[in-house]
Amino acid sequence: MDANLKEKAYRVIREMIVGGDLPPGKVLNERNLVAHLGVSRTPIREALHRLEKENLVTIIPQRGAFVCEITTKVIHEIYQVREIIEPQLIRMVTGDIPEESLSELRAAFIALKADDYDALAQLDNDFHATVIDKVGNAYLKQMMDNMHAQNERIRFQLARLPQRLQATVAEHVGIIDAMLERDPEAAAAAMLEHLMNSRKAAFRI
Repeated sequence: MDANLKEKAYRVIREMIVGGDLPPGKVLNERNLVAHLGVSRTPIREALHRLEKENLVTIIPQRGAFVCEITTKVIHEIYQVREIIEPQLIRMVTGDIPEESLSELRAAFIALKADDYDALAQLDNDFHATVIDKVGNAYLKQMMDNMHAQNERIRFQLARLPQRLQATVAEHVGIIDAMLERDPEAAAAAMLEHLMNSRKAAFRI
């Protein structure tokens, strides 16, 4: 089987789950996915098993495949890990990311339109990717990648709250300002505050 077809099926279904096109609890009908993606059932099935390992899909024998629910337990566990790891990552790289890169990120956050949810999600990804890349630790990167898809689903819902979008922008600007001042403790504290606020908003939803 063509490896490109397997990867295509995985990527497309994953993006549909993360982006909300396939909402939590949705039945994943193989026939519909075959028609949508234009591939055979084999790469679809392999993609679903791969997504099951990422806790995005649940496969129940004799019943089929379903998009995993976003439960309070999932939210708690994701943010628990993020609140432990990400402030430390910020602390580690505050003195290493060039001022020009930080200033560009800051300007991009400030320039965001009030309803540009997709741009915020992409910019948030860019910011976190900049931090992870600068850390240069393959084990930390793998750990963060494993959480990324679940976090994306949570963030997709949060971003649709207008007040949370504005707060997220302000919180990121605060983190970047502390980094520009080369104050790792203030940057770490700002990151922790951002994560705690995001957790509270997620539970409200």
